[in-house]
Amino acid sequence: MIKVKERYNYLISKRIFKEYDNIIDIGDYKFHYNNNGYAVYSNKNKVEIIVFGRVINSHDSTQTTKDITDDLLKANNLVELIIKSKKLAGRFVIIYNSYEGFFVIPDATSSIGVTYTICNNELLISSNPKNIADILGWEESYKSKEIKSSALETYVLPYDLTMYDNIKFVIPNHYLNCKTGKVIRYYPLEKTEKITIDEAAEITRERLITIILGYYKNYKLSLPLTAGIDSRTILSACKDIVKNIPIYTFYHENFSEETADIAIPREITSKYDLDYYVLKDLQLPSEIDLLFTKRLGSSKNSFIARNAWTYYNSVISNYTFLNGDIIPIAKSSFGRNLPEIMATTGYLTTKTHNYSKQNKKEIKRWVQAVGKYTKVSNISKYDLFFWEHRIGKWTMNSLMNYDILVDSINPFNCRELIETWLSVPRKSRTKYSIHKKIILHNWPELLDFPINPDKRYQLVYKSSLLFYCASRAKYILEKNKHK
Repeated sequence: MIKVKERYNYLISKRIFKEYDNIIDIGDYKFHYNNNGYAVYSNKNKVEIIVFGRVINSHDSTQTTKDITDDLLKANNLVELIIKSKKLAGRFVIIYNSYEGFFVIPDATSSIGVTYTICNNELLISSNPKNIADILGWEESYKSKEIKSSALETYVLPYDLTMYDNIKFVIPNHYLNCKTGKVIRYYPLEKTEKITIDEAAEITRERLITIILGYYKNYKLSLPLTAGIDSRTILSACKDIVKNIPIYTFYHENFSEETADIAIPREITSKYDLDYYVLKDLQLPSEIDLLFTKRLGSSKNSFIARNAWTYYNSVISNYTFLNGDIIPIAKSSFGRNLPEIMATTGYLTTKTHNYSKQNKKEIKRWVQAVGKYTKVSNISKYDLFFWEHRIGKWTMNSLMNYDILVDSINPFNCRELIETWLSVPRKSRTKYSIHKKIILHNWPELLDFPINPDKRYQLVYKSSLLFYCASRAKYILEKNKHK
């Protein structure tokens, strides 16, 4: 019997849906979730708050979710609430009802989806757009299918689109005003003060250790490890507890024992006598594939579904795994050291790996919407696009797939951390500088092992101009192949 987890699945409406185990009244709405989820409700002086999901105070790991919710309740208004939430890490959604209105605020990267629609004057909000579509009897739209078909299955729709024309996502740096049905951007609104690599690394190091220790006190953790620097940064922060944390690597069909993602983790874990597992890909049974399709529709990612199934059947299946999919912002993966003038619709479209004309129109819509904010704040379009599209849409979609069978948390999912990284000039971030300083302080010997030793594209990554040209050329070649 397959136990479907989906602990982050919720629904907000004015109607009651009895298929959910728990319902909390807040304002004029009903917040629905199941017993495998976790929600805390607090109210005072006609102000109500629900914090749903897993949450840690990055400054004080001893605080419970109830402590955190009560502290948020002390905010005098929505702006203060958002400022208070900056120090929070985890995977969570905040539902806030006050004299200002009724608001839904996703976490720093929208790692739990906030999708919504208004149909016949009825507002419906859910973690999964298919939940809403199933209630309303809607099918995936022609436009969405056209965009989706213009890329590999793993690539998601751009900007705020879902597979349904009338259901939208609330992407990172925005909240939903339920009274007006409008999505409001709240970051970046003002000029960003610059800090040094050393300052950013120290802040990250301190917060990261606090966050991981907070998780460690409450959950059984595991850690994926590859030849890359992102997972190694997390490993370094786990030095004092790593003997109690199983480490694993997925062994994909195109791997061999000499593949860096297998050889280097094996070498690291062997040297330090760590508990290590190689999880060889399992085929996805037809009934499990159907389960993912039923729950997610075209948002299904077969690659992630297969990883989830492999992990689900492993000896560490009851562990919550830590992933590092957010920290690439700290090395400016999209922009490298390219001048801001080259952050065009055309270039950003290449990073979506989607070849639909409609996809490009949506990217253009995003570029036009953020222009005044990036200009005032000095936050790069490259970084903001990576945050709001690659992490806010791709990573969120991957998590929604994983959530069906397994549990995961990203220790970097904290607004304070992300804003800290973006306060460092991109030029200073492009050589893994923040990562390396964290590792150097926590566990310097880990830097003795090669980092992504494949040399094929090293020259391209060293030269910003070559990186730009290669990105555009690759997109054109792939587009021609896709026709």
